Amino acid sequence: MLTYKNAQAYAVLAGLYASQADNFEMLIVEPYCNGREQGFALELNNKKVAFSEGRNSDYIVIYCGKSTDFSDGNIPSEKVYTNRRLVEFLNIKSAIEIIEDWLQMEFAEIDE
Repeated sequence: MLTYKNAQAYAVLAGLYASQADNFEMLIVEPYCNGREQGFALELNNKKVAFSEGRNSDYIVIYCGKSTDFSDGNIPSEKVYTNRRLVEFLNIKSAIEIIEDWLQMEFAEIDE
């Protein structure tokens, strides 16, 4: 369900689909639910990224790590949480670039 609190995550997901349509079917897309942070997690091979609107601000928060760095519900480990990236409100393009950079090697391997 689309709400004010998860609208940015939907926008990032839609932007990723638009820019990576040929590779998007290779991604595992799951919900990311951590209290007030409601968004999505993407997994490709052993890499995972979760993103949502931050719990204490309107910033987009992005967590990048190995798949094993996330628990049930795609909750990031303390290490991943500490290294999170924050993107200003409605800066969807920057969020997409961070996620694509994290997964880019994996996308390149798929294209080969």
